[in-house]
Amino acid sequence: MTSELFERFRVSFFEDADSARQGLDLEVLAQLVGEERADAEDMLFQRLPDARSVIGLGVLRSQKAEAELQVLFEAERQMQHASRDGGGR
Repeated sequence: MTSELFERFRVSFFEDADSARQGLDLEVLAQLVGEERADAEDMLFQRLPDARSVIGLGVLRSQKAEAELQVLFEAERQMQHASRDGGGR
């Protein structure tokens, strides 16, 4: 059985269609501990590159996701650089 905090996290990050407009429940995510925190981290990691997951993993200061996030950020940086340079023409 999961706690009320975990359910609030799950709804905010994965079920609430308005979360982008109303804001993710970052406070509840930061309050998770133990197995629920690890479960939340796993759930977020599995949904990369979704922006909500990137934000959530940052709140958790996930070491597990660090390498994956670096790859995603570098790819985004290269795409932005290429678009500024006219697509590499």
